[in-house]
Amino acid sequence: MEDYSASPALRAAAYWFIDGLPEIVAGLVITLSGGIGLVLWAAGLSSVFAFLPLAVLWKDRDIVDFLKARLTYPRTGYVRPPINSDDVTSQTLTTLMPPRRSASDKNVTHFRNNTLVPLILGAVYTTFSERAWFWLVGVWVAVGAMYLLNRRLERPYRWWELFTLALAGSALIAMNVPLACRPFPGLVVAGAWLLALGGGKLALYLRTHPRASQEGDPA
Repeated sequence: MEDYSASPALRAAAYWFIDGLPEIVAGLVITLSGGIGLVLWAAGLSSVFAFLPLAVLWKDRDIVDFLKARLTYPRTGYVRPPINSDDVTSQTLTTLMPPRRSASDKNVTHFRNNTLVPLILGAVYTTFSERAWFWLVGVWVAVGAMYLLNRRLERPYRWWELFTLALAGSALIAMNVPLACRPFPGLVVAGAWLLALGGGKLALYLRTHPRASQEGDPA
């Protein structure tokens, strides 16, 4: 197996997550989507439009980069942002050439495909059956997929982080949510989980890396 920890490109990709901002932005979008869905469902309106905000997750790079330019780069410097893994795939298909380097040799982030997609699919999966065990299977499969997909990449998750998410998702069964409304509490929980992870990392980052002017260094 490849030693991903020794890859400079992987370290560059991991730097993208040092401040928690990608998770905060994604968490806000997913929580907003779930909240809109709950409001629309409670009002008796079609909740399908609640999924529209999720499209921002495929165009969130500018938002994250805007925040990093004001919070991260002045503190620890600029590193070229990683490209998304699906962009690498599309480039490969366009050129009709196989990739010459493995994922560990590229400044690539798999956050969208390996974290956000399982979270969203896990929430949507709960609408396929009213049985409680079906809900549990969806939650734990999504969490297991996130662990396995990310464990040797730029944003691995510790077991207790995912275990917390699995417990929170499983606890939603007690709410006895109607089938048509089921994805939205799951999205709120998933978004809140990302916000908690990202917020904790941002607080630690800001405390560890104050601005140079705050340290008395004009540079």
